[in-house]
Amino acid sequence: MPDKRHIKLICGNPDPDDPEAKYKGCSFSRFVFPFGYKAEKKDVNINNNVSYEEIKHEEGLSNDLFIQRIKYFTSETGSVIYDNALWVEIPVNQWDKSAWSKGISFMNCNNVGKKAFCVRMSRPRLVLFDWKERKNSSRNNIGFLILDLWFPEGQEVILDDLLCLNEYFRCFDYPGFTEHWTKYRQAMENVPLEYFPEDPDKFPRVKDVEDGDKHQAYLQRWTKLLEIPVKVGNETPYRLVPEDFSHEALQWIKGPSGYVQEEMKGKRGNSPNNHLIYNDFRAYVWCAAVLKEGGMGLQKFSYTSQHRPFEFGHWVKLLNVDSPNENGPSETARAISEFEKKWARERTYRRWEDCGNWYGFNYHAGVAVLKPSVFVTHFMTIYFDMILLLFYLRIRLFGFSNELSSLCRKIERLEDARKEFKDLRNHFSRFTILYQFPLLSNQQQAIEMYEIAREHFDVDTFFQEIKSEIDNTHEYLESVEANNLSRMANLIGRVGIPLMVASLLAGLLGMNNFHIWKNISKGYFFNIDPEFWTACCIIILLTPLFSWMLIKKYLKAPDKQGDGNG
Repeated sequence: MPDKRHIKLICGNPDPDDPEAKYKGCSFSRFVFPFGYKAEKKDVNINNNVSYEEIKHEEGLSNDLFIQRIKYFTSETGSVIYDNALWVEIPVNQWDKSAWSKGISFMNCNNVGKKAFCVRMSRPRLVLFDWKERKNSSRNNIGFLILDLWFPEGQEVILDDLLCLNEYFRCFDYPGFTEHWTKYRQAMENVPLEYFPEDPDKFPRVKDVEDGDKHQAYLQRWTKLLEIPVKVGNETPYRLVPEDFSHEALQWIKGPSGYVQEEMKGKRGNSPNNHLIYNDFRAYVWCAAVLKEGGMGLQKFSYTSQHRPFEFGHWVKLLNVDSPNENGPSETARAISEFEKKWARERTYRRWEDCGNWYGFNYHAGVAVLKPSVFVTHFMTIYFDMILLLFYLRIRLFGFSNELSSLCRKIERLEDARKEFKDLRNHFSRFTILYQFPLLSNQQQAIEMYEIAREHFDVDTFFQEIKSEIDNTHEYLESVEANNLSRMANLIGRVGIPLMVASLLAGLLGMNNFHIWKNISKGYFFNIDPEFWTACCIIILLTPLFSWMLIKKYLKAPDKQGDGNG
């Protein structure tokens, strides 16, 4: 029988840019898709007149909220997040033409007696890090596509619905097992693959995709939004990815069967043009479940006085982005193991747990269970900005590791890649100076949250490992270069010493025999004095002896370990 007991979410528009929603606090799920971009100015054909345009933070938010957002971080952190990065979004009048403008029916995938609920998407947003300094760089830069989903008012949406939405919407690649595709297709059957179709009433949806094309149903929802050009002021629009990126990405993500053999050569393990940079099949999830009484609502649902978040099944599943139990909320609440509890405890920020405001962080999700209040706005803005920076650090570190590995694989001898390695090392040094902050913020809760999130993003571990790899590689190349110089000095010494000794002996023994050269110049070889032949014999005999003695005493053989052959 369907489970009639449930945990109801606060629904509505959580967007802080909306005057009616600013401090109300509503549930939402944000999905963050990282990608590599190379900004090129193009006279592109802007389909349906749709483009991303720059966000003016001070204009979009209330002045008080904007000032609070800026002052929350140290100046160097704020500069990296707000000044050096470009924030763009699709304007309201353009987004109203999209297939999402009136909401999408999302099918429930658990047995709670309801068939569907309505989901709306806020205007897609891009955050392009290092824009001002590297927008024209030939190297790949890192950007994030951000999609916010929320539930319009006037409907009943429960916490298990939110778990279901998070589990399936975040996937941008087929995980590889049929059961996931079956449930994915069931839950997201009405989700559009095109955002701006020619006919708004007829657009391709997930349910229209054949089983053989299931990769398209996962990926195209993301890649199509990356092909939309970016307008900055009155400049020529920028294209961030190739025009046919969706097709290339789809062919690559299918694997070798999607490419002919010639196309796969040199591409195995590398995404098309390196724009797909995240080695996962899931986007990052940033989600707030807003309940009337916050975490206390879970207490009442479970009839317990327990107030520690990690004791509740819904919290553990929300934090780990797991789907709900198919038998309903009651089973979701209690179906957790001791291992899961321990895992969740380490990743839960507990300062306000007694108040019913719970926060948790890991490398694939940041979540909160909150009461409707301004804390929802802070979670959507300030806290998210902090986590987005950490996500950027994690991906950049993976990028450095991949570059270093690729550098070692593509060449036979590492010392032949000094120029490429020097470039990589310079970028890593710049990255260290700009992004390894001694202090992110002076706010106590920010420091505490940041420490938990940074630990479970593995940023420090990755940084130390990659720094060690780069330092070791640098030391190796330095030893190879020193060894090459030593080898050259030995070669010069081995050739030069005999010549020097021979010249010295010739000079000493023949300095008074200038008349001999007159006879040689006239061709009278047999009239040469015997002392000339004596001098020649002495030089021939003594040169090897003296040369050997000098080489043995002053020249050492080069270290064989540094001969460049590994």
